[in-house]
Amino acid sequence: MFKNPPEKPVEKKLIDNFSRYTDPTGEFTNRDLQMGEWYVKHRIMLREIVVTILAIIIVIFGGYSLYRIIEYTFFGYRHDERVRADLTKTTIPVKTLHNSVSATPLSIDSVSVYPSTPGKYDFVAMVQNLNDRWLARVTYVFSWDGGETLSMESVVLPNKKMPLMAIGVPRDSAPDTARLVIKTIDWQNLDNHNYSDPAKFVAERTDFTTEDLVFSPANSIAGNAINQIKFNLKNNTGYAYWEVPFAVVLKKGDVVVGVKRFIVDSLEAGEKRLIQLSSLVDGLDVDAIELYPDLDILDQENYQKPKDDL
Repeated sequence: MFKNPPEKPVEKKLIDNFSRYTDPTGEFTNRDLQMGEWYVKHRIMLREIVVTILAIIIVIFGGYSLYRIIEYTFFGYRHDERVRADLTKTTIPVKTLHNSVSATPLSIDSVSVYPSTPGKYDFVAMVQNLNDRWLARVTYVFSWDGGETLSMESVVLPNKKMPLMAIGVPRDSAPDTARLVIKTIDWQNLDNHNYSDPAKFVAERTDFTTEDLVFSPANSIAGNAINQIKFNLKNNTGYAYWEVPFAVVLKKGDVVVGVKRFIVDSLEAGEKRLIQLSSLVDGLDVDAIELYPDLDILDQENYQKPKDDL
């Protein structure tokens, strides 16, 4: 007899009721529950990922730090030592920096006194301007115990010497000691913007020379009642001046025997002019002179306009 084949068990399809679960409290949504389920299933993997990332970061930064430590030990430390040593050295041109913002004081020699005319004396002190870019307008007097001269003014050009003088000071005799007293100095800067080459600027405006010096001593037999000093003054500059004051140092060989001052009016560019000076000093003998223009070359009022501009 034939038996019927056994019936296959009927597979019951599981119904995913979890996805349709509704929280009666309303605090969680199905999406929140699904995300929580995913986290629970994958939390070990997530921890391993985080640990791996942290390990990589530690290796990178730790390796870099170790590299920097080794580099500093062998190279950086010695470099720092050289830097510390260099800090003790003065590499800034302090003198140049100082001179650009303020002037170096004038260098002043001792005062000399020479006979002028009977009952009068000439005082002189050589000063030097050590600055490249500063012109000095000086107000000064000569003083001694119990008196002083009238106030005088002179201009000391950059990198130039100037004999400061007081001529014909009344006195019964020369003072034992005399001092040069600077009352005021008006410094004017030849800035780099307007005067790129101050030495050239000064030289082009103060090129005065002398030639054909003749000294004629006083001689009653020859009819010369006074000593006479004659020479030709040449204006080698390209500028004409309304007037130029000059200081003159009289010399016999290398010895200074006296001083003079004179003013030349209306001196044309390239002009040569005969200058005649006189002296009543007994026994004076002169074979050389030194000429110093006492000219404020920064004052435009001292210059005559070119004839083409008139």
